[in-house]
Amino acid sequence: MRIKIGSNIACISLLLFLSGCATPYKTSGLGGGYSEGWLAYNVAYVNFQGNGYTDRQRANDFARLRAAELAIENDYEYVAFTNAESGGYSTNIQMPTYATTTATVTQFGNTSTVHSNTTVTGGQSLPAFFPSSSLVAVYMNYKDDYPELKAIPSELLFDTIKGNYGLTKPVIQEIKSRPKKAAGIYVDGIIYSDNSDYKSAMKIELGKRSGELQLVLNDEEYRGEWRLISRGDSIADIAGEVISASGKKAFARMDVIPGMKPSGIGMVITDMGEELKLKF
Repeated sequence: MRIKIGSNIACISLLLFLSGCATPYKTSGLGGGYSEGWLAYNVAYVNFQGNGYTDRQRANDFARLRAAELAIENDYEYVAFTNAESGGYSTNIQMPTYATTTATVTQFGNTSTVHSNTTVTGGQSLPAFFPSSSLVAVYMNYKDDYPELKAIPSELLFDTIKGNYGLTKPVIQEIKSRPKKAAGIYVDGIIYSDNSDYKSAMKIELGKRSGELQLVLNDEEYRGEWRLISRGDSIADIAGEVISASGKKAFARMDVIPGMKPSGIGMVITDMGEELKLKF
């Protein structure tokens, strides 16, 4: 009697590669996907990382598709691209090893003897390239907002790339209906002056690009919205105008540290020329 036994020894991290499917249009995770970060209120950095079955054109298109989706989500009619780069990395993929055992059973009376032979196949090391595409997307509501840039209608770009790859989701109506509020989480702070004992309260709403700003100046409440002005590796600059119920205005500007516990320092200038400091 001959018995054949097979086993497959593979690394779980290779499953997506071995499935033979290119990285789909999805958020970044196992097997790649898109990611983004806001550099200013209307400027975003977008990246798409593909797996070993993704070609460079697909990575480039899906980075632009995500940029167009962000434009639609944030009510921008046009998008333009700058600083587009194609990259990626090469590696060797260790293919799974297959072990096949053939056994021969010999029976003599009440005694059985088993003779086995194991053959190992696979285990090759194959080269693979994982492409990536990154770009800076500039958003605008009017085609001539930035005359030096080529403005592309965001919905047209979105539908064109989706159609080229036969994608059904996401759809424009669903994207437009997504909530656009900031985090809804507020951090308390203080307003103060180095030249006196003046101190007052402030409150700021956390968010990626904008949020509510509340200040109390001379016992009068001011409200407004801050926006992201610019963002670097270590410091983000945010600013906004606030107005009181009586029509008085003030301008606040702050430096915050991205990725750290919500905190920042800055200054407030009132319409009367008074300069104060703030921190939260």
